[in-house]
Amino acid sequence: MLVKICGVRCARGARACATGKADLAGLNFVTGTRRAITVQSARALLPHLGAVKTVGVFRDQTLDEVLAVADALALDWVQLHGEESPDFCASVAQQYRVIKALTLEQVVQGQAERLAPHAQAFLVDGRQPGSGARWGWHQIAPLKGALEGRPLWLAGGLGPDNITEAIAQASPAGVDVASGVEEGGAQNPEKILAFCRRARGGLK
Repeated sequence: MLVKICGVRCARGARACATGKADLAGLNFVTGTRRAITVQSARALLPHLGAVKTVGVFRDQTLDEVLAVADALALDWVQLHGEESPDFCASVAQQYRVIKALTLEQVVQGQAERLAPHAQAFLVDGRQPGSGARWGWHQIAPLKGALEGRPLWLAGGLGPDNITEAIAQASPAGVDVASGVEEGGAQNPEKILAFCRRARGGLK
């Protein structure tokens, strides 16, 4: 099970990702959002992440902005979380592995089929990304064929207490968490470790 911890923005959170052997750490560059960080701040986090791969999260930003940040940090992945077109995704995919975020409704509408040639994975999220709101995870399982063979990464309302249930319902290739490993608006290392452990089948 691939595990992605999103919204990493402090050394404690980054070190917990490394200790918990998370596969990916999401670094948010969406200006004006609560978890957004600068390139300078992100660069300071990299030594604490160890072997954890980096994902830059963007939403409806210009191609120049996305590529400038990705190049500056040598990101491993670029996650596009807005209304980016297939052409935009294709341009990013020329240089970086792309995760395209979609809602369940967008999958039903056939958007994954248009975007699949330019995305290495689809992250299916709720209607309010980053809010911590749960949604009907079970609804995505019958729609996996619409993802054109790309792996499904599940997000939206996940946390240490429900990750086992979510995986059972959706059978994803990976899981993504932000709010579910926070406490008081800050990342909680213990919750990060518990999420990583339980996502991989260790329930203690």
